[in-house]
Amino acid sequence: MKHYSFFVLLLLFSSLKAEEIVTVSQPVTIEIAGTFFSKPIITHNNLLVIASHNKHVYFFDSKGNLKNKFKANSWFHATPAQLSDGRVALGSYDRKFYFFDADGNYLSHFKPRGFIFTNPVEFYGKIAFGMDFGRIGYYDLETEEISKTRVRRLVHGSPMVTSDSILVVGGNSKKVYFINKSKEVTHKLKTKGMIMHSKAAELKDGTLIIGSYDNHLYNFDKAGRVIWKFKTSGSIHSQPIQMTDENIVFGSMDGSVYIISSTGELVSRIETSEKVISSPSKLNDSVFMICSNNSHIYFIDSKGNVLGKYDTKYGKIFSSPIVFPDGTVFFATRKGKLFFLPAEFVEELSSSKL
Repeated sequence: MKHYSFFVLLLLFSSLKAEEIVTVSQPVTIEIAGTFFSKPIITHNNLLVIASHNKHVYFFDSKGNLKNKFKANSWFHATPAQLSDGRVALGSYDRKFYFFDADGNYLSHFKPRGFIFTNPVEFYGKIAFGMDFGRIGYYDLETEEISKTRVRRLVHGSPMVTSDSILVVGGNSKKVYFINKSKEVTHKLKTKGMIMHSKAAELKDGTLIIGSYDNHLYNFDKAGRVIWKFKTSGSIHSQPIQMTDENIVFGSMDGSVYIISSTGELVSRIETSEKVISSPSKLNDSVFMICSNNSHIYFIDSKGNVLGKYDTKYGKIFSSPIVFPDGTVFFATRKGKLFFLPAEFVEELSSSKL
């Protein structure tokens, strides 16, 4: 009887211990030779698309399985975009603009006769994108006609289209250009620094924000008039976003992540010790993710509380993070290491539930 009781107790103890064991899925890491500057996107069928300076564009699922890839004749620096017809569009330094289907199969290309620096955006039946020699390129999706708007110097700023269909794009000329349906520049906002990849964002009140290499984040109306500007101690390459509570978040090359109010007042500053070139992405309505050149990805709420961070131990991170619909977080380091962080792993990183 004593032996039987001991056996029962042993079983009970083992069961309790088993229930306490929680297995958290670990990150999937993939090493690919090449530098990643391009910002990733996720397609409508939940494939991640990211391009590299190794001349390839890759298509992955959320588990890190490579579903497709394509090699161009020169590197990809630009960010891809999925068009309303489902095609994925991406320009290269080989002076070609490529189209793929949603599964990553090559479809076609056209030659705009210039290097393509930026993501494309749809604009009145065309795609618009930044190019070299002071040109904004257009490709008519129906007629296949190629046209351009001439501005000054390289167009490295990423274009966006406002809610009332104005094309807004910054460039190395230190200006932000406003372009109408006829592809004419109607207004300009002049800053004191180049606009390098930072894309304008439209706030809930209809005004716009953009970062400049003059260390300032600008808030301006659609006539190009400055409403306020916020000064940091470094150039701003990062693309700002607005959170649900209307706070604005972005990174600066002074090594900090900034959270400011919609009126340009500092809410919080998180110092990372290295340049923050990466752009923030929303994890959910109140939490965003951003990477730093200190090899970390940070998870921060819109009030400035750092909920968690993860050290890749693999060098600088220029590219920006993104979250899959299943909660997996993806980002890539400059040295070519790709990270897929499962949702439960991200939650475990945080001191509070994300």
